[in-house]
Amino acid sequence: MRSQAATQSAPHAPPLGQPSAGLFLWAANLMTDDERRLLELLVQSADGCTDALLTAQGFKLDVLIGIVSAEFATAQPECTFAAGKPVERTRVRITEAGRRALADRGDKIFL
Repeated sequence: MRSQAATQSAPHAPPLGQPSAGLFLWAANLMTDDERRLLELLVQSADGCTDALLTAQGFKLDVLIGIVSAEFATAQPECTFAAGKPVERTRVRITEAGRRALADRGDKIFL
C-alpha cells in the first residue's frame, strides 16, 4: 500500500519564461549537498571555474549537468593553447538564479 506522502503530487516549477517567487525556494529545498557545495564554490569565483577544476574537486559530471539544466549556472566552451596545441575546456559560472537559490536556502555565504 502506498503511503499518503507517495500519492501526493510533487511541487512543479512553472513553465520556462514564467518565473515564480516560490521557484527558488522550491529548487533550493530540493538541492543536494553536492549541488549546494558546487554553487558555493562558484559564487566565490568571479570568473567561474573550469570543468577540470570542478571534477578535480570531486564533482561528478551529472552534478554539473544538473546545475546547468536547472539554470543555476552556465557552461561556456573555451579554447586555450598549451604547448602550442589547442585545448578545449568548459567554464562554469553561477547565474543570478543560482545565487537566489542559495540565498533562499538560508546558507551563510557571501553573495
